[in-house]
Amino acid sequence: MLAGYIHKLSKSRFFSTYVGATLELGNTWQDTSEIDFDNTLTAGSMFLGADTPIGPVYLAIGAAEGGEKSLYLFVGSPWF
Repeated sequence: MLAGYIHKLSKSRFFSTYVGATLELGNTWQDTSEIDFDNTLTAGSMFLGADTPIGPVYLAIGAAEGGEKSLYLFVGSPWF
């Protein structure tokens, strides 16, 4: 991730809500000689989340260079 921003919208007795966004830049290469800023890919996301009694919950949408899109729903704490 290149940059990210998160803003707390509200805090109640049972949960807090957040909104945020990310800007990402990266790629993968076979050899270190191929690494170049000119062939990196850009992507970004926006999300809405909450700290709830069952753990964190968030919904995010993302888009990447080339028209790739994604949608995420995360509920609860990870098991690892």
